[in-house]
Amino acid sequence: MPMKFTVGFFRKKGLPDFSSIGANCSLEVELECSAYSDPARLRSEINRAYQEIRLAVESQLSVPICDSLSDSNDAQSAQTRTSKSNNRSMRKATESQIRAIQAISKRTDIDLQPLLSKLGVNELNALTVASASTLIDQLKC
Repeated sequence: MPMKFTVGFFRKKGLPDFSSIGANCSLEVELECSAYSDPARLRSEINRAYQEIRLAVESQLSVPICDSLSDSNDAQSAQTRTSKSNNRSMRKATESQIRAIQAISKRTDIDLQPLLSKLGVNELNALTVASASTLIDQLKC
């Protein structure tokens, strides 16, 4: 008589403007009873199932969604960022923002210099809070 086990994986990913997206996958696997008498085989089957669903979730979350936003949402987000940036336009970027930019660009292998040039600066330390926030949003997409 076969036996069943279920594995599941869930991951949530942060997006610009305090939104997020999540993906969930569960898999039920049926094994022969003999697999339960061999702990190494059982662990191997469970690990294999877990890796497959983890890859499926990561694959779903890796699809860029920035292009799928509607124009009205983009306009509304731009207005929100503009009104917020009026208060932040003169303050220097925080150390946390600079570390986040460095970490994201390193992880995604993105050259920062062209992006910094578009923002009118030559180095990260010249960014303002608002421009650093904009750059982080761009890097996440």
